[in-house]
Amino acid sequence: MKIGIITFHRVLNYGAVLQAYALCEALKSLGHDPFLIDYEPEALRRIYRNFPIGRLFFTPAQISYLLRWRRFNSFFGKNLVCSPRSYHQLAELEENPPEADAYICGSDQIWCPKWLGERYDPAFFLRFGKVRKRISYAASTGDVGQLADTEEFSSLISKLDHISVREESSIAFVEKAGGQHVRCVIDPVFLKRDYSELYKGERFTKDYVLIFSLNNFELLERAANAVLDNLGIELRRITRDWKFWEQQGRSEFAVSPERWVACFRNARAVVTDSFHGTSFAILFHVPFLSVLPNHTQGGSHRILDLLQKLGLEARVVYKDDSSETMQHKMQKSIDWEEVDLKLDMLREEAINFLQSSLNEGGQG
Repeated sequence: MKIGIITFHRVLNYGAVLQAYALCEALKSLGHDPFLIDYEPEALRRIYRNFPIGRLFFTPAQISYLLRWRRFNSFFGKNLVCSPRSYHQLAELEENPPEADAYICGSDQIWCPKWLGERYDPAFFLRFGKVRKRISYAASTGDVGQLADTEEFSSLISKLDHISVREESSIAFVEKAGGQHVRCVIDPVFLKRDYSELYKGERFTKDYVLIFSLNNFELLERAANAVLDNLGIELRRITRDWKFWEQQGRSEFAVSPERWVACFRNARAVVTDSFHGTSFAILFHVPFLSVLPNHTQGGSHRILDLLQKLGLEARVVYKDDSSETMQHKMQKSIDWEEVDLKLDMLREEAINFLQSSLNEGGQG
């Protein structure tokens, strides 16, 4: 079956491109022919194609930006199959929709207005084309506490034949808006078990604690320092900051998605505030701490949902934790066999959802 997927994929975000890649790989393993609908709305372009302006043509910030895009574009070319045509507006999708037997929207925060100019984008609800099967897979609303207009949302999801979301915390909102039989399924990166084709060839000579930060807040730095004090090995951080030489530890500057995966694969320990950073630490059985951003404002639901399902809530760092508490949390052993059993069950549920949704008819 030819399947068109619409998600956040052409962006400078490791988790976004890797979840898109993993969903395509999962569908291939099921015998389908998936491709990514090459949709990049203006709202995303403003966020991820905001070229730094300076007096000189090549400022350090510009070099960082260009280097990251070069490496991401290389990953796109080698690992992602996209529609022949690129789209930037819903009208373009309506006028000339990509040919497919089914459409899937998701994963990532495609239903979160925050990333799309403070509005919902109907394209990410599959409001185009004439296919008979429209499915959401692990679509995320982000922080449901910021969503209020269920009337608009209800209208948008009305054409979906099968609905699944990524976070348990969003099920009630989607069901209130009229979603029927809403399922919660695991993020696509967990559907793929083997990432060796991405990290092979990457070399590391020393043991290290990896820090990957989206928010650059003080609590995360404290947690990393606590772990370093205990393990006595070097700190390695993934950064896009062109002033990387000012940061503590060794920097992996503006790395490719392949190198990003390799950094997690080879780490002795991980400290991160990222959902997908947490996910890859789990996939590679690396001891980790998840430092939750905006915990009191509800901005960490996606991380908490994941850890609770896997029985890993003890890996969370809170703002009142002392250095000793952080060290104790990192030292606490993880029963990876038990975690893998739970992951296997979640994978099976997710694959069953995809197979049943693709096999059943749709509204057309």
